[in-house]
Amino acid sequence: MNEFDAKMDQIRVSAYNIGLFFGFKVGSSLSPDVAKSALRAIRKSADAQSPGVWDRQTQISYVITLGVAAVRAGFSPALP
Repeated sequence: MNEFDAKMDQIRVSAYNIGLFFGFKVGSSLSPDVAKSALRAIRKSADAQSPGVWDRQTQISYVITLGVAAVRAGFSPALP
């Protein structure tokens, strides 16, 4: 994807895979009630409204917004 610096593609893919791994690991270890409660708290800290239209770009932006809010609020560890 990056014609100027191929290393950036490696970094992007690595970060994506690490995020998937840790997200699945943490998410699958929570009970449904705790997961709902945590998501509610993350949404509140992000002050994000659910968009009316869920196209691909909107989904990506929403998840990134929630992820950043979760890290800032201490819900999830910041990855190196």
